[in-house]
Amino acid sequence: MREHQVGVEEIGRIRGSGVAGRVTRDDLMDYLKTRGAPTRLGVAPAAPAPPREAGPRPGFLSPSTGQAAAAGPREEVVPFTKVRKLIAENMVKSKHTAPHVTTFDEVDMTAVVELRKEWTPRLEPQGVKLTYMPFFIKASVFALREFPWVNGTVRGDSIVLRRYYNIGMAVGRDEKGLIVPNLKDCDRKNLVQIAAEVNDLAARARADRLRMEEIEGGTFSITNAGVFGATNSAPIINFPEVAILGVHKIVERPVIRGGQIVPRHMMNVALSFDHRVIDGELAVKFLRRVSELLERPELLWFYA
Repeated sequence: MREHQVGVEEIGRIRGSGVAGRVTRDDLMDYLKTRGAPTRLGVAPAAPAPPREAGPRPGFLSPSTGQAAAAGPREEVVPFTKVRKLIAENMVKSKHTAPHVTTFDEVDMTAVVELRKEWTPRLEPQGVKLTYMPFFIKASVFALREFPWVNGTVRGDSIVLRRYYNIGMAVGRDEKGLIVPNLKDCDRKNLVQIAAEVNDLAARARADRLRMEEIEGGTFSITNAGVFGATNSAPIINFPEVAILGVHKIVERPVIRGGQIVPRHMMNVALSFDHRVIDGELAVKFLRRVSELLERPELLWFYA
């Protein structure tokens, strides 16, 4: 009212749609659209606005700085899609079933950044886009071999240690919801093969062309919040897996190496794990091993 110079007597001309005929914000906004026009729906023409007071009252926005609220409903009800409902159910099940704990570490990604810069122009003519995800997948597989419990799952009263490595990667699809397809048998593939499959799987995930077997059967997952600019996060386990690796934005910042301050490409990593299966010591050692492997990517290169 104050912002649009609507006096108390002018409000009396507006038919209220609220409880007991009260004038709501929407009533006021509708009235402002027809202010000065002939009477419509019982709303009388506006009277001349009263003079403005010298200054704003406490608690009100100044007319010179305040902005009119948008017209129309203030809320919109959007029903869950089938996919979003399944995601929600799985997330709730994961949180309620697996006691989540998250441990954090940091990785010097300088060697990976330089290696990727070197090999990207060599692989692009082959139609292979080399992202950071293949490095994360390959490092995870090597570490999972050393720490098999992280690749396990709970089945009844037993823990199943799986000797195959189907690595899931979270793919965002805007309003369609996030989905986690997985690459099968990553321990049998070299870095270039994994890079090609990552490109293909991500493209088909965004186009809703995944096969059911590409969504099921994962053993360990990776989620990259860094593509959206996040520097840290605590991801939710992709149940019934028992751990998920969170990778983040690579940031160039000064660090100390050999007593000297030098620029390095650093990245925070996080591992959320099911404390029923994995103890804190094991989780910390696993995440440290992943970090060490990423800091020496020559160990990951063409070898399956």
